[in-house]
Amino acid sequence: MVGSIFLQRKIVQKERREKVQKAKKIISILFIALLIIAGIFLIVSYKGQKQVIDDRKDETKENIAIVEELESLFNEGVHNKDNKNAKKIDFLKFSQELLKRLNEKYNTDKIVAYLDTGKEGIQEIVAFNSNSDFYDRRNINGDYDFSGTVFLYKENEGLDDPYLNLFGHSMKDKTRLGKLLDYQTDLDLIKNAKLYTEFGTYEYELTHIIHTNSVWYDKYPTWEKDGFLEFIADSKSEGKVQKELYPLNEEAKYMLLNTCFDDLGDEKLIAVYELKTIKK
Repeated sequence: MVGSIFLQRKIVQKERREKVQKAKKIISILFIALLIIAGIFLIVSYKGQKQVIDDRKDETKENIAIVEELESLFNEGVHNKDNKNAKKIDFLKFSQELLKRLNEKYNTDKIVAYLDTGKEGIQEIVAFNSNSDFYDRRNINGDYDFSGTVFLYKENEGLDDPYLNLFGHSMKDKTRLGKLLDYQTDLDLIKNAKLYTEFGTYEYELTHIIHTNSVWYDKYPTWEKDGFLEFIADSKSEGKVQKELYPLNEEAKYMLLNTCFDDLGDEKLIAVYELKTIKK
């Protein structure tokens, strides 16, 4: 009788051990499966992100090619010293034709300018919508795009305003306005800027780099003269100016490139440019 009870206990214990081992195997298999799924997800996600970045860079290269093609076309015969009838570049026509071609490429009419700080610098289309936030996370055709599109602020009535405000994200792949964050090491890439507009080619020179937070910056209507001058003065007095290449000229016109300094957008970097000439 005692032997029978002992045998039954051993059988029960064996069954329990087998169940535990089976459960452990199932858990191990599930864990491995989860790791595989997570790995596949990370690979797909990485490839997807890489593809987005590659597409963005390809888009920039295509736009640069359009600019270079036009430059070649408009430069024909310009530098021929032996030709007394050599033509001069029609910068107004050049800018207008560039905007026309860019808008045709994207099948839109929302591109109002093209920003170019030179080779390896910022080379981006500039859009406008009466709702400035529209292009914050959208491409030029209105589809979702985390990098958004560089855009002219809604408070600016047009590109002939004396204080232009352009906004764009600072992407880690250095597209959009990402090159601004490299001002300490690659300042030469952003020192000069051209803005191709319907009014001609605006040529700018960098004067100030300002680092501040969004809440502080939002107090200033920098699209108005008084707000702009106060912003510069307060930035200097509060130690927010990181670089001052040239002193402020109160009679000049300016362009501000606004971008995020951190991932959350709480910190701002503003590059201030003085308008030096308009080529028509």
